[in-house]
Amino acid sequence: MALWSRRKLFAGLGGAAAVAAATQLPRTASAATTGATIQLVSPPERIADTRSDGTGKVSAAHPLDMFVGGLIGDGVVGALLNITVTETEGSGFLSATADNASAPNPTSNINWSGTGQNLANLAMVPAVGTRGITIRAGGPGQTHVVVDLVGFLMAA
Repeated sequence: MALWSRRKLFAGLGGAAAVAAATQLPRTASAATTGATIQLVSPPERIADTRSDGTGKVSAAHPLDMFVGGLIGDGVVGALLNITVTETEGSGFLSATADNASAPNPTSNINWSGTGQNLANLAMVPAVGTRGITIRAGGPGQTHVVVDLVGFLMAA
């Protein structure tokens, strides 16, 4: 699924990058975009797993704040994250924003519709002068969240 997501990502960027099997990607692979590049992290780095880190399930009343090493750096304008919901209860959605964003992003990054679902989605989250990202839940449900850092969006 991760390889399909990368192909879809690169195709959506105008086909500016050659797509290779995940095992063939060099440690600092990049894909040219209009005015920016994506620096892939290989292998992806797990930055949060609420099943094992003691933070508990994410809900509307319990957001997840996390530190992303490398998010502040010359030219870094965002993070490319694989966000997974697992052990869902009820229905809901997650949105990911920079932790100092003035208002939560009203757009969902991943949705779930019932109990016991396991779903993943690739999300690009802007960096706003901070190394933190906040994941907020909407709707009545709650879920465990697993977040893998896949890459960084770099300004041209």
